[in-house]
Amino acid sequence: MTFETAGFQPALPGQHVHFFFDTVPPQQAGVPGTGPWFVYGGGSPFTGYTTADRPAAATAMCILVANPDHSVKQGTGNCVPLPR
Repeated sequence: MTFETAGFQPALPGQHVHFFFDTVPPQQAGVPGTGPWFVYGGGSPFTGYTTADRPAAATAMCILVANPDHSVKQGTGNCVPLPR
């Protein structure tokens, strides 16, 4: 999945992104939430999830900017519909 960030380059340790399916509420996509989410500090494209990882009810892949402590910054990302 291709993605872009604005104003920073994801890095670990450091500011990074969390990918998660829309079956996870955004408030649960980082600490202290229970997720699940995928911690990612690399460039585009993201290849951390496969179709086998997709929950049956998921209709979109989402992303949020995360702090070094894995808390997320609400409103910093979006969701992209997944093919059926």
